[in-house]
Amino acid sequence: MTGNSDFLAKTVARSLPAIHWRYQQVSPESVPQLSPGTIHLWRSPLSMPRDWFAQHEFMLSSDEQERAQRFKFDHHRLRFTAARCRLRQLLAAYLAIAPEQVQFCYGSHGKPTLVPVLQSQQSALSFNLTHTDDLALYAFTLGCAIGVDIERIRPMPEGVQIAQRFFTPSESEAIAHCTSGKNDSVERDDAFFTLWTLKEAYLKAKGEGLVGLQSASLVLTSRGSNPFEGWTLQSFSPISGYQGAIAYEGRKARIHFFDVEAAIREPD
Repeated sequence: MTGNSDFLAKTVARSLPAIHWRYQQVSPESVPQLSPGTIHLWRSPLSMPRDWFAQHEFMLSSDEQERAQRFKFDHHRLRFTAARCRLRQLLAAYLAIAPEQVQFCYGSHGKPTLVPVLQSQQSALSFNLTHTDDLALYAFTLGCAIGVDIERIRPMPEGVQIAQRFFTPSESEAIAHCTSGKNDSVERDDAFFTLWTLKEAYLKAKGEGLVGLQSASLVLTSRGSNPFEGWTLQSFSPISGYQGAIAYEGRKARIHFFDVEAAIREPD
């Protein structure tokens, strides 16, 4: 296998065009209408001034506040708090209720969903969130499962070993042989994070944990069936230096991109 583009072409279960991020700044209190067959993908910074937390922490439930207090480091606690407050703001706007009225239930692997009474108010509103460093992504759609994931692209000298532990044999082999003779380590890192985020987004959509990473392969063989039949998986770059992925049930949907209030600054 030669080159990162060849790797991606042979890795992704379906041939899909890349997502190009064209964001629109929108207040979290005035979200656009969400219609069937449409996905709203939001990104938000998590670095907020101290007074922002004083104005928003009241939104969190008692279990969310307890979970925030369990973080050892202050910056982790603040990122979690900001991410959950933003989620509540957005869900509240879609549901036309107050942020503190949003109620969650959780799957066996911790995936949050709306309690049934709130789902019935908005035609089974589905959502998922992910964050890394100071950047969060939120995905919303109607009537189907959805998952989103993000990772900062960084050198991964142990990437092949991690792939051998968590990926299928065909996937780890594809990463190990992802070379073009120019900058093999960079291409291998890009391939690793592309594959990792795609699989994570798919597993999050299904509500499964990391154990599911080996249950289905994105590298298809001539003898194997497509384990992602009925699903759409797409990669995208939400900001320079980061890899994102989205997975959802059904055929390709219309995806609209939004920034929460302040625009995200591209790294220098």
